[in-house]
Amino acid sequence: MQLKRLEAYGFKSFADKITIEFDHGITAIVGPNGSGKSNITDAVRWVLGEQNIRNLRGTRSEDIIFAGSAQRRPLNIAEVSLIFDNDGTLPVDFREVAVTRRLYRSGESEYFINRSRCRLKDIYQLFADTGIGHDGMSIIGQNRMEDILNSRPEDRRVFFEETAGITKFRDRKRETVKKLTDTEANLLRVQDIMQEIETQLEPLARHAEKTRQYNALHQEYQKCKLTKFARSARREADRKAANEEKLQKVRDEALGFETAVKRAAAEREAMQKEILELEQRMKTGAEANESLRQKLEAANREIAALEERQGQSGAEKARIEARRAELQEALVQSVREIGRLSGEAAEKKRKLTEADAHAAG
Repeated sequence: MQLKRLEAYGFKSFADKITIEFDHGITAIVGPNGSGKSNITDAVRWVLGEQNIRNLRGTRSEDIIFAGSAQRRPLNIAEVSLIFDNDGTLPVDFREVAVTRRLYRSGESEYFINRSRCRLKDIYQLFADTGIGHDGMSIIGQNRMEDILNSRPEDRRVFFEETAGITKFRDRKRETVKKLTDTEANLLRVQDIMQEIETQLEPLARHAEKTRQYNALHQEYQKCKLTKFARSARREADRKAANEEKLQKVRDEALGFETAVKRAAAEREAMQKEILELEQRMKTGAEANESLRQKLEAANREIAALEERQGQSGAEKARIEARRAELQEALVQSVREIGRLSGEAAEKKRKLTEADAHAAG
């Protein structure tokens, strides 16, 4: 397995994307102080999963991202990729393996293996027995040699185990022991729960029996309730039908009354017309009677004048008497006609009053 290429963008002093090719043999990177040589080592350590920012010569995670300069604005993302030529050392079915880490200024971090998103744990497992890790001897940062030479035997043992490739098994052992411990704790918890459940079985059985009885009675109650509702609905339907029949009958009677009222109104209007005609005829008769009365008075005055005349002849007197008798007969006829018309008018008014009373009732 060989490191073929490093690609970085926005990491520390790398404002522009850089690509460093690593050929076979030894690759040396030289430059003046402050040119960013140590940032390359930090980038390798960071992409392999280094979580302690102090080991990367920083204080906050934002220190990993390019902070800007007088000529460049600060960036919001830092990304580093390591491309390995896999000869079977890495447990993946790819000839070339690219490991990428990306950090946003918001604090969100992402990990990728061959552009597929993964977990930090997956990267740890990928390099577990290769001797390459963020805390292994394969990556020695600035001023680390003195720390290694002056380290305690226990710390040196960790370096040797990392170099020998047994760190993977140690991590697996630690995880297995942790799982066994958790399993034992779970078993104890299960036993406690089983004991607690066993003490509750008898009360729960009684409650279950009561619940079954309640469910049976509740079902019977629901059936009775539904039967009652069905009967009530049937009675309400019959009552509704009877009420509709009564309502239809009342509507028919109301229609008959309305027709009778309209007919009575028409008869009343006809009677009023007849009364008006009778009153007109009575007025005409009264005018004729008045004319006859005036003529009779004139005749009486004429008779009186004639009687005063003693020298009138008997023939003239007889004519006048005959004329008087005719006028008297005409007056009697006129009075009779007026009486008959008055009776007819009274009868029409009586019928009109009865018709109004019937319509009002």
